[in-house]
Amino acid sequence: MSLLVMGRAGAEEAMPRPTPLPPAANESQTSTNAPLPPANTGRDGPVILEGKVVEIFGNRFILDAAGERSLVEPTGDQPMLSASVGDNVRVEGQRFGAVIRAERIFRGTELLLAPGPDAAPTALSPTITPPAAVPPERTGITAILQDLSLTPIGAPVRKKHHTEILARMPDGRTVYVSLDRSDRLWEIEDAEHDKKSAVPRGLTRDDYARLAREAGFKPNGGFDQKRNHVELEVTNRRGERLELHIDLAGTIYKQIWLW
Repeated sequence: MSLLVMGRAGAEEAMPRPTPLPPAANESQTSTNAPLPPANTGRDGPVILEGKVVEIFGNRFILDAAGERSLVEPTGDQPMLSASVGDNVRVEGQRFGAVIRAERIFRGTELLLAPGPDAAPTALSPTITPPAAVPPERTGITAILQDLSLTPIGAPVRKKHHTEILARMPDGRTVYVSLDRSDRLWEIEDAEHDKKSAVPRGLTRDDYARLAREAGFKPNGGFDQKRNHVELEVTNRRGERLELHIDLAGTIYKQIWLW
């Protein structure tokens, strides 16, 4: 049994990582010399960008971030995993003029590119602020991450209804930590989990309640069976009400605070 138990309830066992996607476009079918956008030398250094894939050149692609285009390519010998034109992605890495050497690329919660075992996490310099970034002192997210024993990766980003930051757990896994518009802890989700790939174990409602209790939660009775997961209302050790999302294999991969 593999559990993801984060937040104020602590962390349990590590979770198996998803199977990598197949490589991107066939190099022989695309240009090997990707056209570069105009160079932008004034903002070189660590960067986090969100945008859309508009062109693909083998294991590289052009990212359109709010009208600004950059060529994204892997760092070193990292393999670029599959992406498609039109995908909305998040790129973390180093900017060199019009080129971004990507260390991590996410499509939603799906990890398309991961750093090698010896790579250091991307850290933004004090003079660089990514698009829609929110200063930590405004969100209180720094104190929340410290309380959860999580290490931030990059900077918090303001979404339409919440603020989100990617963080690393002590065991090396990555999670998305979200705060609501009132700057309260709202959700923590495993960034690499794929509930659709979970192998069903034929668990019953009582089994899910037992798994929650073993992870330190007290079931409150609320239970909703979905196609690929169940939603279980619980109380954590601090008396806070949460909704746990548990896949059909019994893995707790998301916690939502019910304020």
